[in-house]
Amino acid sequence: MLCGFMLIERVDPRADDVRQFFDVYAAAQKVDDPHGPPTSYTDFRGRLIWGDTGDPMQTWLGWSDDRSRLLGGYTLMLPKYDNPHLGWVEPVVHPEERRRGHGRTLADHARAQVRESGRRLLAAGAVEGSPGLAFCDALGAERASIEHRNVLDLADVDEAHIAGLLAEAREAAGGYSVLSWIGEVPKEHLDGVAPLLTAISDAPVDQLEWQGEAWSPERVRAVEKSLTDTRARRYTIVARHDASGVLAGLTQLYVSEEHYGWAGQGHTAVLPEHRGHRLGLLMKAAMLPWLREQEPDVRRVVTTNAESNSYMLRVNHLLGYRLLDRWFSCQLEVG
Repeated sequence: MLCGFMLIERVDPRADDVRQFFDVYAAAQKVDDPHGPPTSYTDFRGRLIWGDTGDPMQTWLGWSDDRSRLLGGYTLMLPKYDNPHLGWVEPVVHPEERRRGHGRTLADHARAQVRESGRRLLAAGAVEGSPGLAFCDALGAERASIEHRNVLDLADVDEAHIAGLLAEAREAAGGYSVLSWIGEVPKEHLDGVAPLLTAISDAPVDQLEWQGEAWSPERVRAVEKSLTDTRARRYTIVARHDASGVLAGLTQLYVSEEHYGWAGQGHTAVLPEHRGHRLGLLMKAAMLPWLREQEPDVRRVVTTNAESNSYMLRVNHLLGYRLLDRWFSCQLEVG
């Protein structure tokens, strides 16, 4: 499809052109997200193939009209499990090709895809002060939520401090035990993990029109396929209520094969009826010495929480996380 001076084509994420798209993405990331963890090609390709949280991803590339140069592209997630009213887009234009209308052309194309799918909102995210956020503003998108991206430098972690926090949390969490595993969820815990992932749905998202995600054991297994494909390692700690055997809380960390010294925080959740026992602190404090033992080359952990999620931000602060930057989620009616 020729849009202005750009030829826009949908591609299979396993196609050779994806390598060129990654080169554009990596160049843009240095400008748009200079402080965050770099993305490897393995992670990038795996995300295009498997999507986020089990939702499919479309990949669209924008070429010069003679197809001699890849100018940019975008990914589009059209959730199939939840949020059937929106599409989540990530447009990318090579820094050397900007200020020529290519970003708006890609955004208009994505808007049309969302509209044709019967949805009404286009959503995207960008870091505060970045060209991406200025672009969202120029499109007239509403800034709908703010997230704090925090980082923990493991070299600065006081092990005695973490041990003290862990002891305090264990005292408050009497009647709960900690279990852990690496990789896929053991079969005997699968039915218990799905409700925990669903429990994350009541975490604050400010004004973003994002509905909570409902997880099933089948969806958990579907997402685990992406870990196998990208060879990422997932570390999980759960808190089990001893009297009932119910898995009451969960926290996860991800370490990519090409991690560049970074680990990423995944889900952290506690079932509503088990809150108030400091299980969040218990699990996250227990994770740090385990991570240090298993992944000695990891130097930083990055996590993101809504600005209004005061409880989790307080837990992260106790552990030593510091603010890296703020991210805005923006949304736009597709008309």
